[in-house]
Amino acid sequence: MMKGNAGEKIQERLFLSDSYLQKAEARILRKQENKVIPDKTILFSFSGGQESDSGWIGGISVSGSGLAELKGEKAIEYELEREPDFKEGDSVTIELDWEKRKKLMRLHSAAHVVSYVFQDVSGNDETIGSNVSSSKARLDYSCDHNISGPLAETEQKANAFINEGHEISIWQEEKGEGAEQIFHWKCGEWDMPCSGLHVKNTREIGRIRLKRANIGKGKERIEILLAD
Repeated sequence: MMKGNAGEKIQERLFLSDSYLQKAEARILRKQENKVIPDKTILFSFSGGQESDSGWIGGISVSGSGLAELKGEKAIEYELEREPDFKEGDSVTIELDWEKRKKLMRLHSAAHVVSYVFQDVSGNDETIGSNVSSSKARLDYSCDHNISGPLAETEQKANAFINEGHEISIWQEEKGEGAEQIFHWKCGEWDMPCSGLHVKNTREIGRIRLKRANIGKGKERIEILLAD
């Protein structure tokens, strides 16, 4: 929606309120060759270590995305694989590659579960990096020893927790007017800031596998893969 009344945003990011939404109608606010900004979007753009969604705008595949300024605000701008025929002001259908999104949500929630379980098993909470793609997630730690030992126990306990079917919720931290929105991932007593997208229940994650990778002196990596 165009900015008007106080509190309104120039672009409505529908994935923040419903990460399961797979199709939406939107109006094109700006078009510059093959780059477009819609007034509504369901397509997540890289943030919080989570890979961008894939999808289609007006039937044309999205090849990239990023933030751009429009009327004094930051909006997600999408690069299409070719210049579209539609114009500014036209209505278009936005469609999501649901299979990719589903993997991203499962892996992102799995990464949070693994981080808490690994901390409990090993006592190590020195996370120095993370990333979520549609093929795997990773957690990087500052560590001067091989983590293969606690990793096996972490995998077993994480899968047991996931299978129990714990609810996952996203809540928004209250900030002053005009401040950046900060979202939190919450599962039971676990709570951490996160701007990515997640499943609603741990059982949706399914079974996971964990792999160790050495990424340099004093560093260890846990790779998280979907096993089913």
